[in-house]
Amino acid sequence: MSRHLIDRRQFLTLPLALLLAPLTAVHAEIQSRRALYEVDAGILWDLITLHLKGTLEETVDPEAGRYEVKIAGQGAGLANRVESVGALRGGRWAPLRTTSWFQVRGRESRSEIAYDHWQGEPYRATNEYSSRRYSAERGRR
Repeated sequence: MSRHLIDRRQFLTLPLALLLAPLTAVHAEIQSRRALYEVDAGILWDLITLHLKGTLEETVDPEAGRYEVKIAGQGAGLANRVESVGALRGGRWAPLRTTSWFQVRGRESRSEIAYDHWQGEPYRATNEYSSRRYSAERGRR
């Protein structure tokens, strides 16, 4: 069994990494990205086919410890919108609020989830969940 946790090169570059790490945090800037997506879905061996085109927008602010994601798309008989906001908690990204809305062949489905992350001992999280769905049969809820 080897007792060498790091080699000589890693040991010599460690002080340099420790000196540069605070500088990278100071110069952290808001990162944004936008991407396109496309979905083709077939149900019952493609008896019913759905096509969706949309965009995904993501914004991350590492200095403030916050992120925001928006997804929206529309197609023949299908539409969606998802929004999520979160924060950096204990070194990990955690959602604070998520809202989603879907429409398939005129039937709507929406949900909202609010998260309350509490950093006590022991770790606890409470979620508030609200949803409204319509069935495919005569528009019943």
